[in-house]
Parts: sequence; C-alpha cells; structure tokens
Amino acid sequence: MKPSRFPLLGLAFFLVCGYSFLIFHFFRLQILQNGYWSSLAAKQHCLIIKEDAPRGRFFSNPSVVPHQGDKAVVFSVDVPKYHFYVDSLNVPVQYREKIATSICDLIKAPEKKSWVIKQLSKRSRSRCIQKWLDAEQKHNIEQWWKHFAKKCRLSSNALYFSKHFQRSYPFGSLLGCVLHTIGENVDSQLGHYLPTGGLEMQFDTYLRGTPKERLLLRSPRRVIEKGAGPPPTAGSDVYLTIDASLQAICEEELDIGVRQAEAKSGWAILMDPRSGEVYAMAQTPKFDLANYKACFQEEALRSYAQFQGIVSPFEPGSTCKIITAALALLANEELLKRGQAPLFDTTEKIACASGHLKGRKADLKDVNYHKFLNLNMAIAKSSNIYIAKLVEKIIDRLGPFWYYEQLRRLGLGQKTGIEYPAEASGFLPVPPSPGKAGVGWSSNTPYSLSFGYNLLANGMQILRIFSAMVNKGECMPPTLVKKIRCPERGDLDLPKREKVRLFPEHIASVLVEAMRYVTTKRRVDIPGYSEGGKSGTVEKLKKGGYDKKEHFAYFIEFAPATHPRLILIVGVDEPPYRRIPGIGRAFFGAQCAGPICREIMKRSLSYLGIDRDDPYGYPPLDPRSKEGEGQWHREIKQLEELYQLWNQ
Repeated sequence: MKPSRFPLLGLAFFLVCGYSFLIFHFFRLQILQNGYWSSLAAKQHCLIIKEDAPRGRFFSNPSVVPHQGDKAVVFSVDVPKYHFYVDSLNVPVQYREKIATSICDLIKAPEKKSWVIKQLSKRSRSRCIQKWLDAEQKHNIEQWWKHFAKKCRLSSNALYFSKHFQRSYPFGSLLGCVLHTIGENVDSQLGHYLPTGGLEMQFDTYLRGTPKERLLLRSPRRVIEKGAGPPPTAGSDVYLTIDASLQAICEEELDIGVRQAEAKSGWAILMDPRSGEVYAMAQTPKFDLANYKACFQEEALRSYAQFQGIVSPFEPGSTCKIITAALALLANEELLKRGQAPLFDTTEKIACASGHLKGRKADLKDVNYHKFLNLNMAIAKSSNIYIAKLVEKIIDRLGPFWYYEQLRRLGLGQKTGIEYPAEASGFLPVPPSPGKAGVGWSSNTPYSLSFGYNLLANGMQILRIFSAMVNKGECMPPTLVKKIRCPERGDLDLPKREKVRLFPEHIASVLVEAMRYVTTKRRVDIPGYSEGGKSGTVEKLKKGGYDKKEHFAYFIEFAPATHPRLILIVGVDEPPYRRIPGIGRAFFGAQCAGPICREIMKRSLSYLGIDRDDPYGYPPLDPRSKEGEGQWHREIKQLEELYQLWNQ
C-alpha cells in the first residue's frame, strides 16, 4: 500500500506558513515599526548630553591710562561646573538609602536625604540630583562611586555628570546693574541659560558660544561615546570702555556721599567728553550679582536692577538754563543770518525784579531776589526769570516751533543709542503746527522748558549735550563698547560712530565760561584744578502734583576747564528736606550731589595722572593757596562787584 502524501503536504504547508509568518513578523518589526523600536532602544541605551560652550567675557578698557599697556581687566568669566544625575533604574532598592546618605554627605547637604531617596525611587534614566558642583565635588563623588559600585556589583554608569559653565565675577558686584548676570534655569524653547538684563542681555547673541551635543551609548556596565564631533566654541569677548579703577572710585564715593546725604539712592556716569567713551557707571543701592534673585523679589530693590540714569527719565531742572542760554545764542546767529538785530548780548543788563511774562498767569519767582543780571550772573545765581525772559524773546522773534526744533536737534526726546537695554527716550512737548495738533504744549510751556520742567530726559542725554559744550561744540555718541573680539574671526565690525556738531565753537566757549562761575563754592571746587558745572534740583511728581518736600537733585561737573578730560553727572534721589546751618538747603543739587562730584573728580584726575592746571586753587587755609592768584578768582571777584553795583 502506497504511503499517503497528505502528512508530508501538511508538514510542508505548516513550514511554509510558519516561515511566512516569521518573515511577515520580521518585516513588521524591521520596516513597519522600525521607528517605534528604534526610539525605544534609543531611550534605553542612548543618551544625548548637551555640553555648554563657555560664554564670552567682559573686559575693561586698557587704554584709559597709557602706562597700563594692553592688560585688560576681566569683569566676568565662565567657571566650569557640573550637573549631577542618577539613572534610578540601575539603582537596586536595597542600596538606595545608603547611596542617598553618601551623596548628601559628599555634596554637603544632609537635609536633602529624603528628597534624594525619592528621586532614586522614580522610574527614570535621568534624575538631576544637584546642579553647579565644582570639579572637586565631582571628583569626590566619582571616586566614591567607583569603589562602591565595584564592591556591590552595580552599574558604573548609574551616576553621571554633564558639564556646564557658571558666570563668575572677580570684582564681586562691581558694575553689577550694568553687566547683570545669567539665570540658573535653561529656557525650554531656546535651549540655553537666559541673561537677567543689562549688557549680558544686550550682547547675548555675541557672548553665547556654540554648544556641543554628545551621544552616549549605555550598557549595563559602561558608557561609550559615539560621534564626538567638534568641540564647543566659546562666545565672543566684549571689551568695554569702562575702567575698573574709575568704576571702583565712582561706586565708593557714591556710596559714601548718598549715605552722608541720607538720600534714598544715587547714580553717577563718568565720561570722556572728547571720545564719548563712558569710563564708569555707578549706582547705589547696588545690584547684587551673587544674590540677584533677592533684588528681583524685593519690591524696594527691584528698580535698582536697572541703571536709573538711563532707564528712568526725570525733569532736568536748572541744568536746562545752560541749554536755554545756548539756544538764545543760536537765535542770535539765526537772526543775524536773516539780517535782523540779535536777540540779546551776554553782558546786557536785563531786569529780573519782575517775573511777569506773556502767556503766563502767575508771575515767575527766583529763589533769591535780583534786580538786574547778565548771562554769567544768571547762570551763577540760577535765575528762572532771566532764562524765561530769553525764551520770551525767542518765541517773539522766531516762534515756538524753532525753539522746539532746536531742543529736538540737541537730542532731547530721543535715545542716545548707548548700548544698554531699555534706554528711556524721555518726553519733549510738541507745539502745534499747520495741520497738526500740539502735544503737551501751551502758552506757558516754553517758560517751563527754559528751566527744565515739562520735559523728561535721562542722565545720558543731558551728559551728551554738556559734553558737546565742553568739547568746543562737538560730541561723539556715548558708548560702552570698545570692541568685540570673536575667537574665530578676530575683531568684529561695530557700527561707526559719527561726530556731531551741536554748537559753534565760539558759543560753546561762552557756555563753558558761564559754568565756571558756578563751581567756585568749596563744596564743588576741585583743589588744584579748574572746573565748571551746573546743578539741577526738581520737585518730584506725586499723585498728579509736585511734592514740595521730595526732590531729585543732581550736579554736572567737568575738569580741567581749560582742556576738559572728564565730565561727570551725579544724581541723588530724595535727599531729606532740610536746611543745614552754614550750608543751606541740603536737598539742592550743589549741596548733596556737588560734593560727590568733587570727590569722584579729585580721585579720578589723580588716577589718570592729569596735571593740575590751577596751582593756587586750594581752600584758603591750605598752604598751597594764594589769595587772588587762583584761576578765575579775578573774574569771579569782578562779576561779584558788578552784581553788587547792579543790585544795591
């Protein structure tokens, strides 16, 4: 009997179906579900670690003092730090408490033990235990784990680190609110640590380096790095115009002066009027770089996280009298071009007994009564009436729009372009013109503008205008940056700064002469040097009106007056409303901000090695003093005698 073929066929059919099923299953796994299984394998065995690149550094200006050479001082650097992670799936339950105890001892945080045990209990390949460990702490943990893992036969890669960089400041909080710092948390969208503000934010795109991604393949016993790729690229270095020593002088004297004045706060900007380079920007209270979170959290300190001299505009007050005098002199030039008689003469005797002005309801008053004044007397005595009468003449002869255009041309109501974020543009009222309504303009506005009310300006705007006055009418745009150096491409091209002429040279010299009569008082006189300046004191706006007892006071000073090398503005916020015997109103700019100016300038001129140009310009009891021989003493005496003659 022939054997049946059916069992053989059945076996063949079974084998064919089985192999077909296996082939289909392999096709499904390898082709159709490739992405899913590859992703699962990558999660289990692959780890991508982003290795940060060192951020660019901030350097001081090495060219301020010639003998320093090219040795720039570093203001901020990146220090290598490490984030500590654990692969909790590779940590057996019986060892978790012992591991947590050892880890907390090594990182010197025993209070975190229960929290670490909780992290070790989670089903995760990557749990961050501690951030910002230094190299020594990392080494200690690695050495401990190497022996512990070997002894207990645990996976050596259950504990691992990622390298990062933490911002460090060799000079502490020096230049704090200008530089700012870097936050501790990574932005989820941008993938890098965010600056808290200041120049760190302004130049973030330059300072940020190119990070490196490391692909690690993990087995139960070891970690293999695959595809190392190029190393991280450091960010560009920013060389500032700031001089570290001048910055320290400004901060120290400002702290002392604001405390002595018992004021709320203060700020100072020191600049070279010839180049527009800012040598120092100080503020008190300081922005603590090491404890920046507290500065943002405390309401009283939050506003000082930004430099108030740039971001918070104020009414300029009496310093605008010099600006108004400059516009009156420019009006003389304009009228002469038109073939008309000039507006006024600087030596002209102008009646100031009455403050009645056209378009103003109430009569204007001066702090002290004066019958007659000329320009130099008016600036020295800070007369509102004299300056307002000049503006009255300007409006009558050239119209309000010419007056407004000149103020606008000087940069009021516009940003200076200083490389600091959130600079305030201020506010300048606009007179009505054909087809256009005015903004904040009335018949009284020109008079208010003449002595610094009804407009807002920041400290850098005022300093820029005065820099032009002391620099023969020309000024360079103020800057904080000397150069930016990229590690790969060298020095980068920066926007070119163009010199701007704001005043003719002969008008600038008249203004400088007028300001030299202001600084004759001891509280602002710099021993051994000639100087000039102007004070400003304004009542602060509170609840829709001016508060007679709260003021913002400031002083601008330049030296030496014969060839200005430095110009300084110091602002003091809310000095106490009081009168001190022998000094006068302590809340006036000359009384509270003037002495701070004097001390900063005295030390700064000495540090720069600038020769004294007034060898007899010392206080009367000083042996170096010689009565009547000091610079400008004769001119001051003559002006005072003329004032007495006119105002008997």
